[in-house]
Amino acid sequence: MRLEEILKEAVAREASDVIISAGAPVTYHVNSRMEPHEPPQKLTPEDTRAIAGSLLTEEQMRRFETDLDGDMSFEKFDLARFRVNIYQQRGSISIVLRLIPLEVPHYSDLGISDDLMRRMVGIPNGLMLITGPTGSGKSTTCASFLQYLNTEHDTPRHVVTIEDPIEHRFRSRNCIIDQREVGVDTRDYATGLRGALRQMAHIIFVGEMRDRETVEIALTAAETGNLVISTLATQSAAKTINRIIDV
Repeated sequence: MRLEEILKEAVAREASDVIISAGAPVTYHVNSRMEPHEPPQKLTPEDTRAIAGSLLTEEQMRRFETDLDGDMSFEKFDLARFRVNIYQQRGSISIVLRLIPLEVPHYSDLGISDDLMRRMVGIPNGLMLITGPTGSGKSTTCASFLQYLNTEHDTPRHVVTIEDPIEHRFRSRNCIIDQREVGVDTRDYATGLRGALRQMAHIIFVGEMRDRETVEIALTAAETGNLVISTLATQSAAKTINRIIDV
């Protein structure tokens, strides 16, 4: 089975994710349902390695063989971008692809009211966290906010993003938006975040506050006059505060 066939089928089905794992057929996650590729042919370890080989560059494959985990993103067919997590299980390669629309959804299409958007835009500094379970649309919500600033708001700003990997791509319009990908444009979240403090950024977007060092630097940036936007996989405002304190 060719990668191109899988990706076109995912776009046609409007799947949110694709799971590629040895011992199971290619499976599409569509509206909370798991749908196998037709015909439902089980993949072998050789199949999944071949698919991985068509996704990764030689350098990325060497890095994966050392780390046994990897993240990347790419664009295909001018239809969608794909965020990829590749990992090893029981000695074989598995892959999960997340589909990302090329166009950033308008905030109103996500159910965000005009009043809430105005309140978000009115926050001059501090820490703004978008939280929720995996797959709930945290990154898309952040992207719609940045797109609103970039295309509809009338105050130019400098936005620096640190992402792993870059999901939605922006073209600078009202704002100057510099996007940095971990492992490509900066070594890690913490290094990119420290750099952003010296880059005259009005807004710093951190894809995820995933470790103590990143949280500490993000809090310092928020306390010193920057607006820091990030995400956490938490279920409520109270649990978000508890997570930060736990870290």
